[in-house]
Amino acid sequence: MSKTKGTKAKCVTGSGIYELKDGTLLSDTGTNQFQVVEKAEVNLFDKNDVNELLEKYSFEPEIEKDILKYSQRAVKQNNKKSKAVIYVPIVPLTKSTTISYYSYGGYDLKDTKIDLYNQETDVITLIQGTASKSFVDGVTQGIFSIGGIFSKAISIFGSGMSLLDSIEDVIGVVTGTSSSNYAKTHLQYDAHTKYTSVDWGYGYETSMITQSLYARKEQFEFNMTTSSGNVVDTTERSIYEWEESDDYDNPAPEAIINTGFVKDYRIGYEIGDYTFEF
Repeated sequence: MSKTKGTKAKCVTGSGIYELKDGTLLSDTGTNQFQVVEKAEVNLFDKNDVNELLEKYSFEPEIEKDILKYSQRAVKQNNKKSKAVIYVPIVPLTKSTTISYYSYGGYDLKDTKIDLYNQETDVITLIQGTASKSFVDGVTQGIFSIGGIFSKAISIFGSGMSLLDSIEDVIGVVTGTSSSNYAKTHLQYDAHTKYTSVDWGYGYETSMITQSLYARKEQFEFNMTTSSGNVVDTTERSIYEWEESDDYDNPAPEAIINTGFVKDYRIGYEIGDYTFEF
């Protein structure tokens, strides 16, 4: 659907979804066209709900794999409120027999979008054992990457502060080390992932994956040694950072370059020696 025909629609999400007066949902492709989509909500904790979704829609393998991954994580975390909102491209009812969602550069394309809200990563162990104190003293920032390439670094604890400083704000001075010491972490976030597929002449295949991420909070659990002995506690820091793939709002120009593999520009977040992927 061309944007040049006076289309009037209201924005219903902050990530490029609009609604016409008749209830039709449109996705902004970043070109001069909208794409008609259908909204599907799924409880990722509910395996039956997930299976019904996968039976209803013929997703590309990369999309189905990620939906199953998100579902498995929700079950593992016992997160009964884990939800995905998926905007599935559909073909408008016309007399045309050609399946075309939108076009660019002589190719037919479609964007499938998965929105995840109030998610948590798995808890990972950053360090354990007697080296824990010196390790957390060196953790001062988080690093965002896009497609594995450095994007930006952020100070998590405040200028010049480390994870050790944050820990000592909670339990007092860490005076020694122990084989029982450790530091663990996990993140709270929202993620909007876009899968752009191109019809190369033999059906649609995923060409590019882009992402917009909102990192909310990072929580650390630790076991550290004080003058009173080993103490287990937590410290939490707000992040409130947006990070987005360069072509998230307009993936078509790069998506139509056929490289023979999926161009994956999802966000990574590195803390210590570990990188979270979303």
